Amino acid sequence: MTAQNLFYLQILVAGYFLWLGLYLISRALLLPDWSGRDAQRFWPEIPAGVAMVLTFVFMTGIALEGVSETIAEYVFWARATWWSIPLVAGIWLWWVLHLADFEGSQALIAGKTRAIISTAILLTAAAFSLMGPFTSLIFRYDEAIFQPNSYGAIFLPPAQPFNGAYSLFFMAVILSAQIIIGIRWRMTEPDAPNRPLLQRIFWGNVLMVLGASSYLITYQIVDNLVLRLVGDLLATLGLAIVGRMLVRYGAWLRHRFIQADMRRSFLSNGVLVVGSLIVFDVIHRLTGSDFSWVSIPILIVIGVFTATMSPFLQVGLDRWVLPSWEVELRHRLNRVEKDLTTAADPQQAFERAESQLKEATEEARRSQQREMIRSEVKRIFRHKTIYKERALASSPLLNLHIGRTRLGQISRDRQVAIDHLTAADRAQAVRELLDEGLGRAEEKISAENSAKQIPLIVLRQGYLEDKTRPQVAAEIQEATGLMVSTNSRGYTTYLNHGRKLLAETLWQMEIETANFG
Repeated sequence: MTAQNLFYLQILVAGYFLWLGLYLISRALLLPDWSGRDAQRFWPEIPAGVAMVLTFVFMTGIALEGVSETIAEYVFWARATWWSIPLVAGIWLWWVLHLADFEGSQALIAGKTRAIISTAILLTAAAFSLMGPFTSLIFRYDEAIFQPNSYGAIFLPPAQPFNGAYSLFFMAVILSAQIIIGIRWRMTEPDAPNRPLLQRIFWGNVLMVLGASSYLITYQIVDNLVLRLVGDLLATLGLAIVGRMLVRYGAWLRHRFIQADMRRSFLSNGVLVVGSLIVFDVIHRLTGSDFSWVSIPILIVIGVFTATMSPFLQVGLDRWVLPSWEVELRHRLNRVEKDLTTAADPQQAFERAESQLKEATEEARRSQQREMIRSEVKRIFRHKTIYKERALASSPLLNLHIGRTRLGQISRDRQVAIDHLTAADRAQAVRELLDEGLGRAEEKISAENSAKQIPLIVLRQGYLEDKTRPQVAAEIQEATGLMVSTNSRGYTTYLNHGRKLLAETLWQMEIETANFG
């Protein structure tokens, strides 16, 4: 196998780990509906995804080392990428130690002890990582035996005792992870849903142990190219199995099955990366032009990042542009669609979808009404809108239960139908509604810190009572004993806080009136 073909193979493997890491991270961050115990549990996909991205860095370094032309270039790529692999080992053991936290079950090691061990492992891994790029304590090369453009680019065993210490640390970490996973696997009930996942993670870690052992032997005892290739293959296969099970493990924790989503993402990234490499190689062969090997991993990073993170970026854009209730509704509808398309029993899936759609619609309506109240309160208490009768008469607050209730009271007092109420009557209903909301908010905080009353005083005195800012400041001092500046910035801060308090109070009134809760 030529160095170029081997480079393509290694860079494809590196691209796989980049995709897997970004997939774990992005799909974890795309879950805005966590609640209950899920909200208190640390996201297991985040550290696992970081470890996979760091594996991509290391694998890219191995690929670039194999096509290096000079010893200086070889050393550069070794030091620029080697630092990631100790961190991968440290993060992996940290993840295994926190398996019980992810599952909410009994831990094998007490909390304080586990925290101390985890911190020590990560600090040690970071120390070894820093030794590679920034010191000469790890790498030592001999240019006389360097073979350019060959996978067998051999270097002398690194300086002792640091290489021995690192080897001991690395093997201790992955063997400890192996033991803990095995104990956790054996402790689970035979019919537990996480048992097959832990079993496959265990056997994936076995391959990692065998691969790492073979690889380290080639540097510590005998330099054998075949043994090194076997070590690379076993460790890579083990990592691939473990990474795949981590996706399933995260899906199991959240009671979601994301097989179809993962398959679509993998295929789209695979087609993109392989197609790019083929086009790149064909152009190079036809033109005969020189190119930088570094451009290929850069191309893969751009392609994989764009293809994998696009759903996350789309959701982020939606959350920035669209109201939160619409984003939540879209998220729920997408989940219903995925459930329908991947369900083993379509009939049960349709029954679940019916209740889920109803629940999603009701939740979206509540969220939309809450946001509307916030927006309307902000509009009314801006530029003296509260004194504009026509603006108040068309307020969407009157479409809520609390608004219709207020209109009904005025209608009975006037002895006319609601549809025949004048604009002045409708504006009066809004003002009375705001006055009642302010009154409830004032009652709620009357026994609390007097400073919390200031925003509501600003709303009532500055808008409902239409007093000037000096008069409002005097009212605040009289009510709370506090001197308050009436400059534009400070006044606006109190005004914004008051709007939020009033909007939340009106929302609680709406819930009580409509019997939502």
